[in-house]
Amino acid sequence: MEAMILVGGRGTRLEPLTDTRPKPLVALLNAPILESIIQHLKDEGVDRITLLTGYHADDLRQYAGSGNRWGVTVEYLQERTPLGTAGSVIRALDLKPRQDPFLVVSGDGLTNISFAHFYHQCQAQSAHAAILLAQSVEPQRYGVVHTDAHGYVRSFEEKPTHAPTPAWINTGIYYIDPRQLATLPHNTPLDFGRQVFPRWVAEQRPFLGIRSEGYWTDIGTIQSYHQAIDDILDETVLLAGVIRYPVNVNGQPNPAGRATVYIDPTAHISPRATIGPYSVIGPHAYVGDRARIDHSIVRAYARIEAGASLQNAIVAEHSIVSVNATLSDGVVIGEACQIGESVHLPPDTHLPAFTTCTTFESMRPQEAGGNHVAIHVSASAPVLHTPQSA
Repeated sequence: MEAMILVGGRGTRLEPLTDTRPKPLVALLNAPILESIIQHLKDEGVDRITLLTGYHADDLRQYAGSGNRWGVTVEYLQERTPLGTAGSVIRALDLKPRQDPFLVVSGDGLTNISFAHFYHQCQAQSAHAAILLAQSVEPQRYGVVHTDAHGYVRSFEEKPTHAPTPAWINTGIYYIDPRQLATLPHNTPLDFGRQVFPRWVAEQRPFLGIRSEGYWTDIGTIQSYHQAIDDILDETVLLAGVIRYPVNVNGQPNPAGRATVYIDPTAHISPRATIGPYSVIGPHAYVGDRARIDHSIVRAYARIEAGASLQNAIVAEHSIVSVNATLSDGVVIGEACQIGESVHLPPDTHLPAFTTCTTFESMRPQEAGGNHVAIHVSASAPVLHTPQSA
């Protein structure tokens, strides 16, 4: 089997975590999202993968390489101008034609659903194309896919206001017979969900919506990203490529109980620090005396100094939270930020990468989609990303 992974997007809704890296390289526990996707594809029998890249393409090449470490072949196609989900796949086929059906997989989705079962079910029903469907309690966010008694897609309902929950939604995982793309425009921005699939439904092609009972989530927003990590920590889902080290809230091995904390073996945690449930401490991170980490994520090489406090916050790689600083509920700081001593960041503050935040001066409340966000930054700091940007 072959798969194309769509990894070209800017990931604006996941800012500031995507300020310095593409969304598929944002870390989960010990490895990025892309690790889980590729490992799962490999486990399901996929041996050829094409990454359709754009934003930070070189970083993706450096991470995935030739694919040898997974036992697959990885190739790359970089977009110079965005072509959309279908447009980029059509361009890939123009450059390297395929005869056999293949999978298209979104680079921001996490799942344990069997790709092999999906692929073979499509072949057994002689499908021209198919969408893998999952149940969601948020159909207003994703839209609903309606199928008939035989599993054929009959209509799409974008962001319905009164849809029943749970509802069947599009996972961004597709089965495509390349012959079905031959009549579509080339070198033109084109989206599967908004343009191609509704056209195929109108033409009454044998276009399936295959329902699945496994786990699926996208990592499209800070909230969904944090929830996915919670699901991994409490073992709601076991994902390929995600390795967990069972520890308790004091960072000690806890083989008998269910762990809801991940502490990388290379991290340094003071014996006087408190690490609360549903927290992640990444590689080579430092947590000092009397620091308190509650339901928060501290990424690789980040430093949480003595007496600092994090509550439902995310601290990206190489950032420093200084002595007695406080990060309130929903705070996210990007890579290589520095939060000064005793600074308090109010709820839902998002700081871009490389921001220095040292004083309480220039406190400016901003309203963004109903959330009041106050920022305290140095005069030279870059513009703030609010939670609802993009």
